[in-house]
Amino acid sequence: MVSGTGWGAVKPASFRGWCLSGFAGSSPAPCIMLTLRGLGNFIAEAKRNGYAKGEAKLKFADGSKEITFRKGKFLYHDRYRGSREFRGKETVSFAGKPVWEMEYCGKVSGNGKNREEIYSFLRKCLARVPASAPYRGPKSMRVGKLEYENDWKGNIASFKGKESIAENGKKAYSLEYKGMILGEN
Repeated sequence: MVSGTGWGAVKPASFRGWCLSGFAGSSPAPCIMLTLRGLGNFIAEAKRNGYAKGEAKLKFADGSKEITFRKGKFLYHDRYRGSREFRGKETVSFAGKPVWEMEYCGKVSGNGKNREEIYSFLRKCLARVPASAPYRGPKSMRVGKLEYENDWKGNIASFKGKESIAENGKKAYSLEYKGMILGEN
């Protein structure tokens, strides 16, 4: 385990969690445990309760929007900009320290006349995000003429992937993402 006032180098094969210390000015500092399983469970829950649910968004002067979700010592932010073409970043903090981030960018293909149908289907897919791989949606999902595919490499400590939606076999939406556990701040 990594201990101290932050987190050290993450070795995914052996890494089990963090012992976060140095909070509230106490001496000796209390240890607050964060595990990869706990992190994955929270990220999946936050995504199910965020964009997938159509949750209300904060709007900013620069045109970006943000969805937040809080539970216990966890805080999730998903801040993005755009609609037809878009990009964003998700950040998870635990006990006030950022511990995980994912960046993404994508677009809806064509003239966007069916954009709301595509995004409605995407929200259904994202609601099925697995806690064991909480990046986007499941590996695949099909409803009527729409088919979702999600392919990733890595694990919650360091990963990248691509997702797409095809309508009647023709690509209608694509997104690329990458993320990782954050190291020493």
